Amino acid sequence: MHLLLSAALGLILVAETAKACEPQGEPWLELRITASEYAGADRTFRVALHDNGCANIRRPAYFRSPGDYRLRLDATSRERFARLAASPALASFDTLAIRAGVAQRLAGRNGAADTLFEVADAGRFELILRDAGGRKELQFDGVPQFAERFPDLPGITDFNAVIEAAHALAGHPDLRPAAAAGTGGVR
Repeated sequence: MHLLLSAALGLILVAETAKACEPQGEPWLELRITASEYAGADRTFRVALHDNGCANIRRPAYFRSPGDYRLRLDATSRERFARLAASPALASFDTLAIRAGVAQRLAGRNGAADTLFEVADAGRFELILRDAGGRKELQFDGVPQFAERFPDLPGITDFNAVIEAAHALAGHPDLRPAAAAGTGGVR
């Protein structure tokens, strides 16, 4: 009987923790990573951060424990994401300029490409930032691979830092299933 009551209390606490984290309004930061087609139909990882400190996390089928989760961010995590999102390199992120920078770095002294660099089956990375100034959407394929190979390109390492922070959030031990809050999950 005592074990049954303890288990019921535990479930209530999980539900209350998730319920306390109800997202409000549009997220101010949203990251979507769509894996290559090899990952199957359910292949988009998503993290959405809301003004009230609530994080929605969608872990696709290829993740351990896939599904929709919620987490209330602590002040340190909120500050970290705000600092990452405020990067001047992200504010001026230009996909064409990055591609040109890659081509320039791969070109030899004679101007012809001496080195080939290609990311096969790269995932699609989308970062949406919203603030009082409006909405900025960044898209780039293979961000982690390009950040590793070309760390001096403006914006690519900053974009990758957001990705790494989002993946760390997706593995946070305090994640709670969104369904426990009775919301039916993340959109």
